Amino acid sequence: MSLNEFNDMKLVTHCLEDKEEAKMLLMKEYLTYQIYEELTEHSYRTQLVRITYKDIKTGKKSKNWGFLIEDTAQLANRIQAEKCDCWGNSPKEFHHGTAELVSLFQYMIGNEDFKVEALKNVKTFRKDGQLIPVPYDFDFSGLVDASYAIPNNDYQMKYVTDRIYLGSAESLLELHSTQTFFQAKEHRIKGIINDFRKLDTNSKLIMTTYLDSFFQNVEALNLPKHLIEVMGSGKGRVAK
Repeated sequence: MSLNEFNDMKLVTHCLEDKEEAKMLLMKEYLTYQIYEELTEHSYRTQLVRITYKDIKTGKKSKNWGFLIEDTAQLANRIQAEKCDCWGNSPKEFHHGTAELVSLFQYMIGNEDFKVEALKNVKTFRKDGQLIPVPYDFDFSGLVDASYAIPNNDYQMKYVTDRIYLGSAESLLELHSTQTFFQAKEHRIKGIINDFRKLDTNSKLIMTTYLDSFFQNVEALNLPKHLIEVMGSGKGRVAK
């Protein structure tokens, strides 16, 4: 990442007192960003960093891991798009394939802490007259499974690791090709986790096992009530 022109990067650091747990959760979220970057260039790039903290009163120093998230302006420049604070857009305005990718990715990692239309943990960019959503902030996902995360009560979820598909009815129409794309990426996605040296073996196993539960049932989505009603009405059908 260049610090010359684009220097408004977000720094993600530990948020728990327990250093080992804090490191584990941070690394798991970092890997989640890495997985999404593997799926599309319309994603935030990240960089692990080692941070030294100094107490201004005592002078005592301590070290912890963190990671930097690409400047949004740099991302826009890289994908040749314009950042757009676009609220309440129709699903039809989004770039073909990208909305499906975001929705299925969030389903795969078990993340319900986002809303594309409300720009909750999603940035939007305009390119060639279409909107491109880019997700971020995955610590409430089932893949990370942070101790402080809570299930989404809006969908009667019991556990953070539960999954529910929060894409639009329109995204379901073209989902089959996206599901096939994810299946083709399964080996690479798991490789990103298994090849990572800064996470213990047990945590890697938990992550890959959780992903297995997605890949083994990739076409059997758990849909919220409103989507079930749309599909039942005949207004939408999952593409085959």
